[in-house]
Amino acid sequence: MNHATFPSLRSMRRFLSAGAASPAGSFSRQTRAHSLAVGLIRAFYVVLLFGAANLDERRYPEPERFDLKYAAADGKEERPVMIHRAMFGSLERFIGVMIEHFGGALPLWLAPVQTALLPVTERANAYAREILALLDERGFRVAIDDRNEKIGAKIRDAQLRKVPFMLILGDREATENTVAVRSRRGGDEGAISLEAFLEKAQAVASSKSNDV
Repeated sequence: MNHATFPSLRSMRRFLSAGAASPAGSFSRQTRAHSLAVGLIRAFYVVLLFGAANLDERRYPEPERFDLKYAAADGKEERPVMIHRAMFGSLERFIGVMIEHFGGALPLWLAPVQTALLPVTERANAYAREILALLDERGFRVAIDDRNEKIGAKIRDAQLRKVPFMLILGDREATENTVAVRSRRGGDEGAISLEAFLEKAQAVASSKSNDV
């Protein structure tokens, strides 16, 4: 076994206990969702380092099957022990557990599509593309639904895909340079300026909460 790939127990204890003295507010004052997110990230780090290590003579009898031996320090022949380590399978299981935990409704900071742009008519498509470019510049993961469908169908599809935020864009929003916000959990939140939405979205993403 290559022990160099494994961190020391001391370094792992330091990592898992990190956050006890956070600079901006104590860990006890963080939201429950934030605490959960921190725990998931730490668990992911552990899985990434260790993977799955199995030691089971019934499942892995290869050393005996192949009659593997090595010379011990006293010169005697010994049977080696096989340790099975699966890195990528562990990552897949971790992602599966996380998706199941959130029911597919991942927090804003983790969602593959954070905001869906839903133009009401084709006339709003140009305005939607402007919003898309601005959000993309700010680092948000955005998708635009410019299909020739009714706005109700677009909202339903975005809800089924569990997109955290939906921006409804029509003639009025394009004229007033605003966005009509709809959140995954809260529903219709009314029309606000794009800057106000960006501040709200950045605050939600920074808090690691799952309130939308």
